[in-house]
Amino acid sequence: MTCKLVLFVLMKRYHLIDSAIISSQPSALFDEFGKFQHAKEWFPPAYKVWVSPDGSLAVGQELNISLNVFLTIAWRVEVVEQNHLVKISYARGWHTGHGIWRFDQAGDGTMVSFEIDIQPNNLMASFLYDCVKMPTRHSRDIQGMFNRLAARVGAPEPQHRVSKILD
Repeated sequence: MTCKLVLFVLMKRYHLIDSAIISSQPSALFDEFGKFQHAKEWFPPAYKVWVSPDGSLAVGQELNISLNVFLTIAWRVEVVEQNHLVKISYARGWHTGHGIWRFDQAGDGTMVSFEIDIQPNNLMASFLYDCVKMPTRHSRDIQGMFNRLAARVGAPEPQHRVSKILD
């Protein structure tokens, strides 16, 4: 019975999506988002962020990003479609899985969304995610990133915010 419980906890999956409409064109938001030398400005101040190599993204180019909260989370970022789609692969650290950033035209603005589908790698991560209410905390951090992105392009605070737990 204990083994089944451990497997259930380890198999817990987090599939979330956050979105908001920002009053700016997709290309302007995408250009600003792609300036990963500013990555430290995207995350909450308590996080330590490393980007390698420095620079902006273009289609097919990849960056490696590490985020140190308590332990390191590392991921690879790849632009799939210029001004529209960025894929994130979480390969090592606290969890594995993927994320997708989208920049879709929405009237005079852009619907910016981030969908994440991850699974903790170990019992400690799984326990911590439950303790900190990971879906709520992650959504709060992403919505903060939307605010900072809007501010960097001179747009007002994002509108029509949505945070959903999928599956």
